[in-house]
Amino acid sequence: MLKGISDTNTEEQILRSIDVLKDLVLSSRTDANQRFDRVESEFGEFRTEVNQRFEHVESDIGEIRNDIKEVRNEIQVVRTDVNQRFEHVESDIGEIRNDIKEVRNEIQVVRTDVIQRFEHVESEIGEIKESVNGIQDSIEQILLRLPLD
Repeated sequence: MLKGISDTNTEEQILRSIDVLKDLVLSSRTDANQRFDRVESEFGEFRTEVNQRFEHVESDIGEIRNDIKEVRNEIQVVRTDVNQRFEHVESDIGEIRNDIKEVRNEIQVVRTDVIQRFEHVESEIGEIKESVNGIQDSIEQILLRLPLD
């Protein structure tokens, strides 16, 4: 009987140990579930935060793309304006060159006219000198014919 008593005690001890192990397993399961729940919750928060950051980054990228489009449009406007101004400058330079040619031609015409006038004046001066010489000769002859009283 001692064996029976000790068997019962052993069985009870085994049952208690099993109960303790069962409690440990259940508690471990509960603890593991709580940990997994916490990890899952933290991961969910992390995922939400990452998604929000990505949305913010995507929004920033969209704004940057819009800014780039605006800058490109402004560059195109400036480029068009500069091209138009250069065309006007080139046109103005062409007009100035034509004006310079016209002024040079006018100067040449005036120069030719002035030279011709000087030549004509010189010719007239020559004629006047001849006339004056002729008049002087005539006066001398008249004076020589006059009686000297």
